[in-house]
Amino acid sequence: GSVADNSFTADTNRSAVTVSLTAPTLEELAAELTSKSGVTAEIVQTDTGEYSLAIYSDTGASNALSISGDATINTNNYSTVQKLAAQNSKIQINGIEIERQTNEVDGVLAGGSLSLNAVTASAINLSGKYSHTEAESKILKFVDSFNELNTYLTVKTSRSGSAGSGVFATEAAIKSVQSTLNSILRAPLKGFSSEDVNLSEMGITTNRDGSITLNKTNFKTFFDANAENVMSLGENSFTSEDVNLSVSVSDTASQKAGTFAFAYNSGTSAATLDGNTLTASVSGTTTTFTSSAPGFETLSIKVETSNIPSSTTVSIGVSTRDTFSRLISELLSSTGTIKNKEKEYDNSLADYSDQLTELTVREESVRSRYLAQFTEMERTVTSLKSTGEYITAILDAWNDQNK
Repeated sequence: GSVADNSFTADTNRSAVTVSLTAPTLEELAAELTSKSGVTAEIVQTDTGEYSLAIYSDTGASNALSISGDATINTNNYSTVQKLAAQNSKIQINGIEIERQTNEVDGVLAGGSLSLNAVTASAINLSGKYSHTEAESKILKFVDSFNELNTYLTVKTSRSGSAGSGVFATEAAIKSVQSTLNSILRAPLKGFSSEDVNLSEMGITTNRDGSITLNKTNFKTFFDANAENVMSLGENSFTSEDVNLSVSVSDTASQKAGTFAFAYNSGTSAATLDGNTLTASVSGTTTTFTSSAPGFETLSIKVETSNIPSSTTVSIGVSTRDTFSRLISELLSSTGTIKNKEKEYDNSLADYSDQLTELTVREESVRSRYLAQFTEMERTVTSLKSTGEYITAILDAWNDQNK
């Protein structure tokens, strides 16, 4: 069940459990309690010759216990004392409230979990250790996938080859896709550290044919010195120098990447980010700052109103994966390059079909005209032949008369 305002409310989905023993020992009572679902009991020696029966329920606010039914339970020098209340663990990460029934928190940090040991008096920074082997394995998969796509585009846009020109050899729009993909790899990643991150520094290099290669030695060197920057390949980063600020971006499509100055005037309650005016809205004890400035329209900064710093920095890092994903979404969107080419091909096919229909009609018209002309020519020939025969007969008769 659960407890609120010192009142116990039983869980209607569960039934009360009855423990019935005749003159049991403490060990027997502990064993009987432990046999019940969701309950654990053990004997604890608290002092010389003194023992306590510790009874535990499963963790979580919905697993409170209430022991009742025996009028003698609080007599004969025995007493029941609640040492730990049934409650959930509650944490806040980057402004997001998270609640679990246990102190083991999964599904919050990519690739890791949290074990909660104590209540914190103030905000703390979390850090973890990255796996070089796992990171290298994922990057190699990325390299293979990219090269497979690059090879496909190269073959399809080639103007000459063993199998002839590619089907997209004359399509500049498709060729531009390949160029855009490579430009993404060459572009520095901003907002992940004090300096820009370049994939070439990680050991990822671009070859003349547009394919990419991972130099494992260079990658290991970079990883050992800058493991957190490797995450710029696959994870966005929205952080602040001040841990009290929670930064989020709902759509990175138009978001500027980099590190920007945040300033707040407590006297006028005016705030700016990168020199752009922020709009503040207050809900309870939390202030949320937003912006309508180009490049910051989907950014949000949340902070406890009492902890707004006068100045700090906000860093926005957009990962390579996110940039690729966004490019693909744009290409496949209803107004994207691929869809536009599909529409263009559909229109061309429709035009060809119309032209073919027109040619068929013209062919039938020409055929009918030629057939009519041929028929008339046949009649003319027949008429001329008859006339010729008639004239021949007259001449023959005339010759016979003059003999």
